[in-house]
Amino acid sequence: MKTKIRLLTIVIFSLGLPAAFGSQYDQLKEPVIKNLESYSSYAAPQKVYLHLDKSEYTVGETIWFKAYLFDGITHLPYVDTSNIYVELIHSDGMTRDMRILLSEDGFARGEISLGEGLPDGNYVIRAYSGWMENFDDEFFFTRPLYINNPEWENAIRRWDVLRNRRFNRQLRRMRGEQDQASFAARVIDFITAPFTSYDYQVAFFPEGGQLIAGVTNRVAMKVIDPLGQGQNAEGEVLDQRGQVVASLETDSGGIAVFDIEPESGNTYTARLSINNERASGYELPEPRNDGYTLRVNSEQDHLKITVMTPGSRVEPEGSRLFLIGHTRGTPRFSEVVQLVNGMKEIVVDKTTLPSGITHFTLFTADHVPVAERLVFVRGDDELTFSPWVETSGVEPGFLGVEVIVRDKTGSRVEGNFSLSAVTGKSADAPERRSDLLTYILLSSELQGLTPDIHDLYFDGDDNNGQAIDNLLLTHGWRRFDWEEALASDFPEIEKSEHRGLAIRGTVKDPAKNESLTNYPVNLEVRSGHDDIFETTTERNGRFNFPGLYYEGQIEIALSSRRLPGNYPPEISLDITEARGYDYDIGYYTRERRVTSRGDDWSRRNRPPRGRVSGSTREETTEQLYGVPDQTIYIDYETSTERNLYEVLRNRATGLSFEGGTIMIRGPSSLVLSNEPRFMLDGVFIDANTFLNNYPRDIERIEIFRGASAAIFGVRGGTGVILAYSRRPGYSGFEDSMELVMLGYHTPSEFYLDNFSVENLSEVERRGGKTLQWEPVLITGNDGVFSTVVPVVEGTDRILITIEGTGFEGGLGFGEFIIEIDN
Repeated sequence: MKTKIRLLTIVIFSLGLPAAFGSQYDQLKEPVIKNLESYSSYAAPQKVYLHLDKSEYTVGETIWFKAYLFDGITHLPYVDTSNIYVELIHSDGMTRDMRILLSEDGFARGEISLGEGLPDGNYVIRAYSGWMENFDDEFFFTRPLYINNPEWENAIRRWDVLRNRRFNRQLRRMRGEQDQASFAARVIDFITAPFTSYDYQVAFFPEGGQLIAGVTNRVAMKVIDPLGQGQNAEGEVLDQRGQVVASLETDSGGIAVFDIEPESGNTYTARLSINNERASGYELPEPRNDGYTLRVNSEQDHLKITVMTPGSRVEPEGSRLFLIGHTRGTPRFSEVVQLVNGMKEIVVDKTTLPSGITHFTLFTADHVPVAERLVFVRGDDELTFSPWVETSGVEPGFLGVEVIVRDKTGSRVEGNFSLSAVTGKSADAPERRSDLLTYILLSSELQGLTPDIHDLYFDGDDNNGQAIDNLLLTHGWRRFDWEEALASDFPEIEKSEHRGLAIRGTVKDPAKNESLTNYPVNLEVRSGHDDIFETTTERNGRFNFPGLYYEGQIEIALSSRRLPGNYPPEISLDITEARGYDYDIGYYTRERRVTSRGDDWSRRNRPPRGRVSGSTREETTEQLYGVPDQTIYIDYETSTERNLYEVLRNRATGLSFEGGTIMIRGPSSLVLSNEPRFMLDGVFIDANTFLNNYPRDIERIEIFRGASAAIFGVRGGTGVILAYSRRPGYSGFEDSMELVMLGYHTPSEFYLDNFSVENLSEVERRGGKTLQWEPVLITGNDGVFSTVVPVVEGTDRILITIEGTGFEGGLGFGEFIIEIDN
């Protein structure tokens, strides 16, 4: 079966590339550009982002969300239909709920209701498209949540209480907090929990990739705790003689950047005091005598890139390097690099680079990458929102909110946007862990970014993005590996893009263990639809029912024609297992709130637990004694034999029939007889009773002989023939496989529960209450959308969050607070 692959044409020469892309450079650049183009076309990425109505929830509430699906190269909305999968995953790794969304023109919406059975604790909401399943799930959208269940203390199991306490102790130690647990608790921890290191992590990142002796190197140092949170550190870099060669002090993200000109054969150590603790030593990488540095300085309208190598190094006559810069797989810059006295300066116009991360790589003439650098450019395609609030002409108890969407030039923008309004008495803005703008431009390309990337991006005092540039010094490119791309070692595409739901599987002859070619398969969709589809298997026995569009949970049945001998074929479905998720404790993790049973705890308070999934049902008697040598199925409607003796004589193999006696062919047994033993529904009976059974009362017969009969012990020495009675109400062998499958989610309209801010619990007040959720706000050529927001009793401020994209490009995020004068 051929896999359908979406191809994306990449235009290279209309990008305003330098004249160095001329004939003198063709032989150098062609293999790299060609393979980059092929890779990007083959594995064209997609990106999914979820706008949630808020960041913290309580059971009984609903997570409202809008899904945005983007072409990962252009950052335009993905215009074809596609499946988007949304999962709610508990920190134990179990998927607690799931939705399948049908994305049209790059947008979809939905919700997840939080039932009382959800444990209190940390969760992750994850989203990805069907195409993204072909690639590493580290690029799936994930966002941490905390879901509060105030009644969980009255339903929690004793073992979960102990696990929550141990989890909290581990989290405190990873934060560097003093552990006050009892000695007994620490012993339990030691026995039941794996060893975890709680030391600070210190790493050094020479710009370009390697520390080169004899030239000035820029080096970034990152200091984090085990949760990934940047730490305050200060100190000095010393050479092996103890002389200070650089001073260090980290910023709020735990990053310090310094210059050093290392000497060949010397070693260097950073003596650091982290969070005012006693100083410790950390070794820098050993300097190399060869190699290249790639130094980038970001100016207002251009990048100045300096390539350096030790001046004493003699370059071969006529040797050349070349520098390539691509943004999300599309070449944006290329230039021949001819070093003079070991150095070359290159200027790159920022206007030729789109918003986002550009990956610069320095290659040798034989196409070996020797240095790389990531650079972030903040372009002019960022959208801005101008809101104003109206009370006149609006129903009492509501505020009218109107918003104008503009681009950086001031032009009004047509696009698709979503808005949430959240309140709580004196509620501050909730913790911002992601937004559409920084996620699509930064976080979706890299992993392990600092938790305050949102604040870094929107820091008005950092116009040139120095803080973000320092951050990128500590990251390498992870979308693909140059060595694999240049060797055309592309990732395997196992799944084509999902357009509609699909039911796939295989049909086999169970007696011969062979796939059935050109064999009919029927699909019946029940649940009130009563649709029937037909297809035939391919050469390998595969069948496929693609392009199904059904909503909610639906019952289906698969069936096929019986094989010669009146027994059914074996139908097996491609069951997609839920993708696993290993929850990593991080800076976003909170302590589990429930650490003891409540006063009203009882076993009957425990809600149902377990994974949400479909179910399968096959109406057939359980297999009890392993794999038989032969199975004979008896069709209720077509069987014509008068008794089981005739069934065995007509269909069985390996048996001899003499008069009314049946013998197993082969060597004699210890009792000098080859007559088998007979069983009916697991009970040994005499031969006459067995053989005179009416066939239509029997579902199937199984024959065991030789080694396969060993499971019956001594009584199986001459072989065993078993019969299974047909169950009451059974009208023929079950030729169909029935199951329940998950269809597309049908989104609900947002509704507002009646509540008073004054009556909210502390937990609910901290998370805020959603007053309005508008997932679909479309602007026309005037760039305007409007909505109304209810004002409930006790409200003194409302947080408005707007996210979205223009139809022709541009990403937007905005937060605004409305003060209510009571």
